[in-house]
Amino acid sequence: MHYPHVASDMIALVSDYGISVQEVPDLPVHSNHVYVSPIEVAFNGIENAVYLGLLWLKPKTILGSMGIVRVIDVGVDVDQGLKGKTFTVSPFSPSSGGIGTDSHGIASEAASIPLDALFPYYEDLGDLNVLLPYLSIALQVEEVYEGKRLLVIGSGPLGSLIAELCESCDEVGLMGASKPYLPSGRVRMVSKIEPDAWDAVFIATLEAWALEASKEFKAVAFPRLTLRWPPVVPPKAIEIASKPRDDLLQAMKSLDRKFLTQFVVRSDTFEGAIPASDGKLVVVDVRRALRGVGDKGSLKRLS
Repeated sequence: MHYPHVASDMIALVSDYGISVQEVPDLPVHSNHVYVSPIEVAFNGIENAVYLGLLWLKPKTILGSMGIVRVIDVGVDVDQGLKGKTFTVSPFSPSSGGIGTDSHGIASEAASIPLDALFPYYEDLGDLNVLLPYLSIALQVEEVYEGKRLLVIGSGPLGSLIAELCESCDEVGLMGASKPYLPSGRVRMVSKIEPDAWDAVFIATLEAWALEASKEFKAVAFPRLTLRWPPVVPPKAIEIASKPRDDLLQAMKSLDRKFLTQFVVRSDTFEGAIPASDGKLVVVDVRRALRGVGDKGSLKRLS
């Protein structure tokens, strides 16, 4: 473990009995971590849950579970060749848990991230790179539920990607507050819970009612985004975490561009991104959002 900067502070967006921009100590680089300069952070349902008080985090936890970063320094067990390279950050690390929930996130001037939370960054995808971790989960779901009737609860980016990509499923239903554009025509929008009509349910929302409703289904799956949710794992449930795959870029390019871009919007400020718009990932330029909040008198509380 080492510190890239000696006795320095930085500005970060933190969970501290609410959400606020604060000065925090710089972070050490552990042996299996990379020290990064965050370029963009993508806010999603996790930050919404923190904002609404539905997900409790340890005070002073730096938020920002997904986004784009550039590596500045590396831990002693990490390849020095990663310095200067750009990566996509996944919301979950097998070694450290949820990024921005169980460990510090990337909504800060600098961040220390576990190596196993990094996904490739593809220049030609631009902002759509932030969807790669969700796409990874969607591809795994298709493999698990081939030939099954699958209901997906949660019509945001993750739920919609699962529903649209599950070509091998016998039938796919999607339930949620938003009504996304689904070009394949295979997905049926559902408004009522009918457990007997489905072989399995995937919970793609952090709302408590969905977990409660899942108890009536024969099989349940949920995304592993943080060790703090779900508070109680449903009986016989399986968890699916994002992981790098060789087919991610090919799968992304096979999807309708209009379908993908409907889930990614931009904001110039943290205030404009949290809570995130319904069914969207809100991408924020980290440096621009932090600009002007370096003085203690200008530190701002969002919730």
